[in-house]
Amino acid sequence: MRVKDFNKTYKKEFYQYILGDMPGVIEVREFNKEGHVNRLWFNDASELAEYDFSEDKDIYFGVARRKNTTSGKAKNLSQVHCLWADFDDIGLEEVKYRIQSTRVPKPSVFINSGHGIHTYWFLEEPVNAKYIKPLLKYISKATGADSRAAEPARVMRLPYTFNNKFEPVLCEIKEINEYSRYSLKHLEKKFDLNTGNQSKKQEDRVKGIRMPSTDRPCIKSILKGVDRGQRNWAQGRLTKWLQMKGYSKQRALDIVMAWNHLNNPPEKIVKIKNDFYSYWKEDYKLLGCTIPDPDLQEMLSNHCDRYNCPVKGSLDSLELDNYVKINNRLFSEYKDITGYELILYAILLREKEGLNTTQIRNKITHKGKECMSRQRISKGIKKLESMNLISTKKRKGMATFCKAKDQGTYGTGYTLVNNGVINGAIYQAIKPSQLKVYILLLKYSFNNGSVFPSTLTLSDRLGIKRQTVSDHIKALEDALYLKRRYDYNERGMETLTCILLV
Repeated sequence: MRVKDFNKTYKKEFYQYILGDMPGVIEVREFNKEGHVNRLWFNDASELAEYDFSEDKDIYFGVARRKNTTSGKAKNLSQVHCLWADFDDIGLEEVKYRIQSTRVPKPSVFINSGHGIHTYWFLEEPVNAKYIKPLLKYISKATGADSRAAEPARVMRLPYTFNNKFEPVLCEIKEINEYSRYSLKHLEKKFDLNTGNQSKKQEDRVKGIRMPSTDRPCIKSILKGVDRGQRNWAQGRLTKWLQMKGYSKQRALDIVMAWNHLNNPPEKIVKIKNDFYSYWKEDYKLLGCTIPDPDLQEMLSNHCDRYNCPVKGSLDSLELDNYVKINNRLFSEYKDITGYELILYAILLREKEGLNTTQIRNKITHKGKECMSRQRISKGIKKLESMNLISTKKRKGMATFCKAKDQGTYGTGYTLVNNGVINGAIYQAIKPSQLKVYILLLKYSFNNGSVFPSTLTLSDRLGIKRQTVSDHIKALEDALYLKRRYDYNERGMETLTCILLV
């Protein structure tokens, strides 16, 4: 039934649908404006419904019952009576359209969370919480919902409390059908899943070779094998991805050779090897999300899942034939390098034949103004040389010649930085210190997906105060280098996600 004015008198019934008749306790977390959390524990749904929550706090509840009051982590979960999904910053009709376009059935409940939609699917009977994770992941991936909410230990915003992220907004039910309940076995079959404890010892091996795992949908799809007509393009993309992730040439070749057995039909071994060595020497354009060749773009679309791609926020606008390739080993000493030194290093990386200091000064000049002084250039060159990132040649009466060194990544991979980002610092659209923050964000986004590291993590990696990190991020947003979006993690804590725009 459609619920236009679903008032608080229905609270008890709804809580009973979600949390009733299961062993264990109900966990609730109250967050005040300063982010401090107060944990509350309830024995049953009726007790929860009678509690009077403060309207100026953000209230979250554990969808799965906890065994006891020791923790809200996965190891302490009991049973759960529903599945769920969290859609951020989109409306009800868009959520319905997404769900209708998949094999996911209509939810039992649609809830306006204040700045998005929460959906729940009632189960016919409670199940052990450990069995639902594959189902949550499937729903999230199929519908484009927040993948971070697809965890059994997730806490969700409690209906009929207020979302205080900005102006207070009531979290309320928009539609509910309490008779719409689903069998776990039926959903497993519908989604072609098996949630049992089956052995996975050999499932990630092909011809004895352990295949890599990834959250990037196109690579995950390619690793399952491709048909005739897609083998060359897919091999190139897979090869460059393995190289970017830091695999050795021999290890990457072994993976590609094993992958070939999954293709329909497999390519000839001699051709696979020759193509591999050719692709290994090429640049990284094969990893781009936008390909000039319409036929190759069509092939990519068959493997692409934009809603769930962890690099969609950075690669869509990253011209991969216009980049510098930064060795990720640099990030182990990131505290010790300045934004000015990153500019110098990036210039030398893109000028592979090397430059002398006079040429470097020309490269950092825009509209007659240099972005750093001669003293900074000299100091930066000495620092880069001490870090073994560049080599120099000094001759009496001549400008010092500098050249970036070729170095192995030792399995750490590379981060690709658009030249436009470097030029932005040279043109003084952003400060060198802000460039340093942006490159670190790009490293996380490109290699680890879109989950934003905490300001505490960034502060530690950068060697600066958390407030300074926040100030730099604000400046980057003002310069249109990124866009900030606020979310909540599985503990109900507000988190910040940055969508990289350059």
